[in-house]
Amino acid sequence: VAGLRSPRSTRVLRRSWNIGPLGPVESAEAFRIYYLPFVEPLDIDGTILDQLFGGWLGPFAPLLVGAIVFWIQGQIYAVRREQEGRVLGSAAKAVGDAAAATASGAAQSLTEKLQRVPAEQWLKLFLCLALDLAGDATFLLPGLGEVGDVAFAPFEALALRTLFGGTVISVLGFAEEALPFTDALPTATTGWVLQ
Repeated sequence: VAGLRSPRSTRVLRRSWNIGPLGPVESAEAFRIYYLPFVEPLDIDGTILDQLFGGWLGPFAPLLVGAIVFWIQGQIYAVRREQEGRVLGSAAKAVGDAAAATASGAAQSLTEKLQRVPAEQWLKLFLCLALDLAGDATFLLPGLGEVGDVAFAPFEALALRTLFGGTVISVLGFAEEALPFTDALPTATTGWVLQ
């Protein structure tokens, strides 16, 4: 294609190529827009742009074009936000429904489990709580905390062996009471929960 006809004249604008330091250079009157690699480039004549921006809208043309571009971009973002909101809403609903079903199932199973616990086990839990509180009570007397724990350690080991019948839990209870700064561990209650 030799060029485009200028609306102001009947002469044909020819592309003039000059050789610059980096290779062929087009003239400043026209430029090409390369938008796809497999399609011929779009030739734009400088006089068309002058007529569009200079003739009709004058100096306000860039402002108007910018406002139109920002409005279109805002509309695109609004649609994207709406679609993302729908997706997130449906995902949140699905997660919420699953969590509600799981929580209600867990609550029902916990209630059923608590109803199946025999009265002897509730008495054992009460004794375990009392045993743990008695082990911590030695700190109520100033200065006797760790000394009282060493004296209480054999009693707790014997009580845990009687309640649970195992050597491991009684050794853990003895170590918890005999070692310093370990009174915060509720060994007996933990043993009841694990049983």
